[in-house]
Amino acid sequence: MGSYSITSGREISAFFDREAATYEKVLVGNAGVQYVNNVEKNIFKGWTRRFEGRKALDVGVGTGRFGKILAQSGFRVTGVDRSLEMIKGVKGESGKNWVKLIVGDGQRLPLKSNSVDNISCMRVFKYFENANNALGEFYRVLVHRGYGIIQVANRISYQYLLTVFKSVGNRTYNSHLCLHSYGEMIRLFRENGFTVKDSAITIRIPFFIYAKLKGQVGLKALGKLEKVMDRIFPEHFMARDYLFLVQKM
Repeated sequence: MGSYSITSGREISAFFDREAATYEKVLVGNAGVQYVNNVEKNIFKGWTRRFEGRKALDVGVGTGRFGKILAQSGFRVTGVDRSLEMIKGVKGESGKNWVKLIVGDGQRLPLKSNSVDNISCMRVFKYFENANNALGEFYRVLVHRGYGIIQVANRISYQYLLTVFKSVGNRTYNSHLCLHSYGEMIRLFRENGFTVKDSAITIRIPFFIYAKLKGQVGLKALGKLEKVMDRIFPEHFMARDYLFLVQKM
C-alpha cells in the first residue's frame, strides 16, 4: 500500500460537506449539464448489464445518482462517502431503503474482503491522492472476477491547467485534483490485479462551457463539434474523463 494523507481526506470531506446543500441542484443544472450527465449515465447503465451477483458497492455515493441506477437494476447497494452531509441528503429522502449508507473513504473501505460482487466509482477517483490505495481496496473487497466501473479524470485535457493555475475557479477542488493518463491507468489496473474489459470517454469540450449554455441551439452546436473532434483526434486526446469497465482477476 502507498501513503495516505488524513489531512487531504478531511479537506475533501469538508469541501463536499459545504457543497451538499446545492449539489443536486447543480447536477440538474441546464441543458448542457444534463447532456453531460446523460452521457455518463448511458455508458454506466449499459455496462451494469455485465455485472454479476446481487451486491454492489457505490464508492462516493454522494446524492445517490449512480447508486439508484444500480438499485433499479435489482442490486443490493451499499454506498460509501467521505461526506457526512452528502449521506444525510440521501438519508433524508423518502423511500431511502434502496441503499445501506456508510461514512468512509474509498482508500480505506470499511468492508470485509471478498464481500461485494460489483463496484462503481463515478466522479470520485480524481479525489484519491493515492490511486494504488484505492485500486488495492477495490480488489480486496471484490469477489473473484467481480466487476467495477471506474471514472477517471484525464491528465491530457483542460483539467491539467486547473492543477497549474489553482486560483482559477474553486481553489480547494483544483488543489486536490488527481489526473491520470489512459496509459497510466491501464498499467495501474494491471498492477493491481484487474483486466480492462471496456473503456469509453465522456466529453472533450470543457464542462464549464456546457454549464453556461442557455438553450438547445448551443447544445446542438456543441454536439456537432464533439462529433468532429471524435473523428479528427486520437481516441483519448482531450477527453474530460475516461470510464473503465474492469474485472478482478
